[in-house]
Amino acid sequence: MVKPHRVKRIVIGTGLVVVFTVAAVLRLHAQGPSPLTAIQNAVNETLTAVNALQSGIDEILSVVKPTPAHVLLSTGYARAETDDSLSCLLANVGTTALGRVDQRAVNLSGIVGPQGFSLSVTPGAGTGGGGNVAAGNWRCEFEFEGLASSVRGTMVIRQGLNGPVRFVLDAR
Repeated sequence: MVKPHRVKRIVIGTGLVVVFTVAAVLRLHAQGPSPLTAIQNAVNETLTAVNALQSGIDEILSVVKPTPAHVLLSTGYARAETDDSLSCLLANVGTTALGRVDQRAVNLSGIVGPQGFSLSVTPGAGTGGGGNVAAGNWRCEFEFEGLASSVRGTMVIRQGLNGPVRFVLDAR
């Protein structure tokens, strides 16, 4: 979120550009003999104001731009029955590779079931792991360094290993 004092800087910078431009036009009318000098001065003052405005915009963009951080995403819980298979799948939809990605299935009691990791997930690629789970409510967790907006995590529960899909839940 942009802080109010930064928005004020932009508004003030824009106002300064307008004020300098108006002042330059008025000076052109007030000065008689050398209109080219007045134009040059007005252009220089306007450029100075524009550079100050650009600096303010750059400062706001640097604050707004997301930076990679430690991320833990989780699906909601879904019920698995005896002999169901559970898969935790992650796709890198970003433009930079992810380092180590840990994925694990966790039940309501906090017991960790099938788990795995990948050392690197390149842009456009995916990773996943899973297996048979005991009957109960399960969710998938995905842990990595990067941007949450650069990945899509999913939990899939099937009847047996290759049976019909019972649940598909997205991670947030």
